[in-house]
Amino acid sequence: MMTSQEFIDACPTGKEVIHGYFLGGDPRQFLPDEEMNTPGEMARWREACALWNLGERPQQIAAGCWNSGAGMGVGLQYIEELS
Repeated sequence: MMTSQEFIDACPTGKEVIHGYFLGGDPRQFLPDEEMNTPGEMARWREACALWNLGERPQQIAAGCWNSGAGMGVGLQYIEELS
């Protein structure tokens, strides 16, 4: 797993990095915080990444006030650059 700094340094052109709950989309563009998240949240993230690598696109619930971003906890995520 990448470090936070490696994830930030690898940010693709036209994207920026935010911190918070998973907002949906490609889970491989999310890096959960290992120290803040539960083993279950880390496992859900790994499973979502594995499914995405197989070409499957599992439905994910976007984060809201009462859920934790498809159950993957808190971390860094690439999003489209804000203007």
